[in-house]
Amino acid sequence: MEKSNKRLASDKPLENPKYDKLGYANVSKKLAQQILNTSSKEGFVISVEGEWGSGKSTFIEFFVFYLKQFYGSGERPILVRFNPWIFSGHKDLIQQFFIQLNIELKKDSILSCLVRYVREYAALIEKLPFEPSLTRPIEFILWLLQQVVRLINLYNDDISKQKNLIIRELVKHDRRILIIIDDIDRLSDEEVKQIFKLIKAVANFHNIIYILAFDRHVIAKALSGVQIASGSDFIDKIVQLPIDLPKPQPLTLIQWFKEDLELRIAYFNKMPEHERNRWQSIISNFNNLFTSPRQVVRSLNAIYTTYQLIGDEVNIVDLISLEVIRTLYK
Repeated sequence: MEKSNKRLASDKPLENPKYDKLGYANVSKKLAQQILNTSSKEGFVISVEGEWGSGKSTFIEFFVFYLKQFYGSGERPILVRFNPWIFSGHKDLIQQFFIQLNIELKKDSILSCLVRYVREYAALIEKLPFEPSLTRPIEFILWLLQQVVRLINLYNDDISKQKNLIIRELVKHDRRILIIIDDIDRLSDEEVKQIFKLIKAVANFHNIIYILAFDRHVIAKALSGVQIASGSDFIDKIVQLPIDLPKPQPLTLIQWFKEDLELRIAYFNKMPEHERNRWQSIISNFNNLFTSPRQVVRSLNAIYTTYQLIGDEVNIVDLISLEVIRTLYK
């Protein structure tokens, strides 16, 4: 039996736009150009929105690729990449964010002066509660009590003063910071609230641009009941520019699936005519089967693994059909 290429298809995001299979490269390139050309110094929040497995992280990687390309050897923004999912389960997501921010600031000869201010501001922000759920009267009363306690405990903490110190330095040095936060929709509801509490606290800092990647339906549900607004309305209060990823077309996904198989399984090069006709018939019935890139990757990996084990004992077209059904419908 001639084996296939043994390397499994990776579920990691693509980094180079030349391998784009979903049409995301052009949109990410335009976003990088827009950020490069913007003259506004105000803080700005952009969201990249799409369902789980739709390729949000790949879009982000393409964006970073183009951003570095456009800036070339010139003065690039300070890039801070924070993935809160790595720290999921901890109670200090906000502190972890500021630690990552300070790590990047220390590397910069201009804004390293901000490290102390940011550390002190982080200590104050972490003590702030999130907005209460006004749809639950008991929780609202408890929240009011918390505010009284907080005011007593934090009467010497001047958050506005600390914030203004940071803004002053950001304006003075005119150095842009780009903060990317991915995988927010993998967090628990409470952790999602922590992240949005963080963004709300620092979103209007001068020269800072946020790019957030998430599934709006998941995040809106996690934020439901916050204030009087719906979760989706609360997102709109934070995000100035939402980008909805174009949903991958089923024909694009099936073409990717077909080309990958025919490239990496040697048997397709010598498949008899009657078997090739059968393969074409089967693949045409798959046209509306895949709805996300992740489904394609998982199906390919299942096929390659099974083919390595029993490929010489079964019909390859039957094996592909059964593995796709098993992967998508188990």
